[in-house]
Amino acid sequence: MIKKPEENKKKDDRPFWKKPITYILGGILLVMVIFGALVSSDMAGTKGSISYVDFQNDLSKGYIEEVAYTKGNHFVTVTYKEGVAQEDILDEKTGEVRELEIVDNRRIETVLNPDDEDFFKNIALEGVEITIISDTSSAFIQLIVSLIPTCIMIGLIVWMMKMQFGGGGKDPTAQKAQKSTTKFSDVAGMTEEKEELMFAIKSLKHTEEYLEKGVKPVRGILLEGPPGVGKTLLAKAVAGEAGVNFLSYSGADFVELFVGMGARRIRTMYETAEKMKPCVVFIDEIDALGRKRAAGGNPGNQEADQTLIALLEKMDGMNTTSGILFIAATNRVDSLDSALLRPGRFDKTIHVSPPKSKEDREAIVEVHSKGKTFAEGVTIEKIAKQCYGLTGAEIASALNDAVLESFKADRGGIISLDDIDKAIMKLFAKGLAKGRHSEKDMYRVAVHEAGHAVMNKALDRSVVKVSIQPYSSGVGGVTQVDGENSGLDGLMTKTDIINSIKVLYAGKVAEEIILGECSVGASNDLERATYAIRDYIGTYGMNGDNLLSLVGLARENMMITANEKLLEDMQKVAEEIYAEVVEYFAKDEVKQIVQNLSDYLVEYEVIYDFDLAYEQAKNNEPIVLEKKSLTDVDKANEIALEKETEVEVDA
Repeated sequence: MIKKPEENKKKDDRPFWKKPITYILGGILLVMVIFGALVSSDMAGTKGSISYVDFQNDLSKGYIEEVAYTKGNHFVTVTYKEGVAQEDILDEKTGEVRELEIVDNRRIETVLNPDDEDFFKNIALEGVEITIISDTSSAFIQLIVSLIPTCIMIGLIVWMMKMQFGGGGKDPTAQKAQKSTTKFSDVAGMTEEKEELMFAIKSLKHTEEYLEKGVKPVRGILLEGPPGVGKTLLAKAVAGEAGVNFLSYSGADFVELFVGMGARRIRTMYETAEKMKPCVVFIDEIDALGRKRAAGGNPGNQEADQTLIALLEKMDGMNTTSGILFIAATNRVDSLDSALLRPGRFDKTIHVSPPKSKEDREAIVEVHSKGKTFAEGVTIEKIAKQCYGLTGAEIASALNDAVLESFKADRGGIISLDDIDKAIMKLFAKGLAKGRHSEKDMYRVAVHEAGHAVMNKALDRSVVKVSIQPYSSGVGGVTQVDGENSGLDGLMTKTDIINSIKVLYAGKVAEEIILGECSVGASNDLERATYAIRDYIGTYGMNGDNLLSLVGLARENMMITANEKLLEDMQKVAEEIYAEVVEYFAKDEVKQIVQNLSDYLVEYEVIYDFDLAYEQAKNNEPIVLEKKSLTDVDKANEIALEKETEVEVDA
């Protein structure tokens, strides 16, 4: 099994109430409650204890001795004369007698300040003493209350800026280096890629020796390839083989909201690398960081551009003896800025692809087969042949799903080739559908798939599996042919392309000749054939005297003219190839073969030993193959997997 280094990041397992965000939210809530209480208490005084009308009546009767007013408040305090107007007062709202406030035998009330210039003038005319109080504490409270919203907003902005550094002010680029324990021996397959990386490893180990010979060490390596091929694992193995520190980042670590923060993290990353050298700095998904700069200087791209420029500057400023090797990974190399790919920055671009050779596939299968139990006769070689075209991650997923398929069949986790076949088809077509075709549709699908298979046979392509089992993705049938020996793998010739188009048309033609009309099931074949003809004429220039790339012209200003010429030539070639296929299937012998194969497929759904079935159908004999259920096809797989295969599916 592959050993994985301990993760550098630690998970925060603290309860929610002990995390900083809880205290921040609690503080904001407390401030809001205090603010609301202060405002409420301030507004409470606006109600008063007696009405303005009652106050005016008592004032005119001479009951009032003194009025006290506090600056900034919304009410005034009224002091009645001694012993005056102290009768019980009925509260109109509650219907109860209101208790009066009596101080030194004088009634004390409050009344709303109408903020009218004549209010205090009228009071003075009645001979009532007016006291104005300057309350500095009230003014201070009002100032504090007015500043609370501003302080809250400033606090939120500061907190958001800190969160941009990974939470709590932590910068994800300021991390500790780790020693990679992964070696090339832990990386299965990828023979060519490992050979190309050996130079970088030697340059890290023997920098001075290389410099004496006039060789500059590699500064950067770009690993380009589809997801799941093992780019990250390969980068760890480089550091492990060289015995140097390993720093791992993601392109998303440098994508920030505020201008300048991404560039700051680039500088932090480089400073960390300087302290830990010699080291390997790995940046996964670098396309998030190094996208092409847009023309026109769009202000929205300012932060992304500054971050990229900071990385370019640091890679340019590295000394040739720095002992720092940058390795980046992406599956979108076409989106990277050209300045990032020039020599002196990322000197080498290595394409990491799914395993190319049988040996590489077997090595990957062996790694992911550890700890699993296989049925008798299931070998690494047979599994590897089934996994043709899959990436390392897909092989691991298929073998894991194969174990689940085994449990579904009540075989206790013992994996058969049929389990692996089902798991692989899940990757291609999302597994078998629960519902089945109607009898009428089954026969149509059988004719369609038999047409594909018979055309392959006529073109000397080895067919290893024909199935009309419906799949969840909508795929109605599958024809599996030899990938390496049928012109489908490697450099395709003009004849290979024409043959592929004939096979695509064969299902539609078989339906038309045997059943009188075609169905919508041929739509995917027609679409693929159209694109193949377009490339045949417009991209590869294989049609007669045409030496122009019409597809290329269609992308330029000559789009209309190029499209007209391209469509005219495509229609002509399509008619010629289609006519050849129709002529072949119109033969009575071929029609008989297709009908016999279709009858067998309707009954048994799958043909693995197609060569034998074809010969029996050709001789108009009953097709007699070893009977097998859908869950017991190991022996049939042994026949089918003698050759490496590629899958053709029909919608």
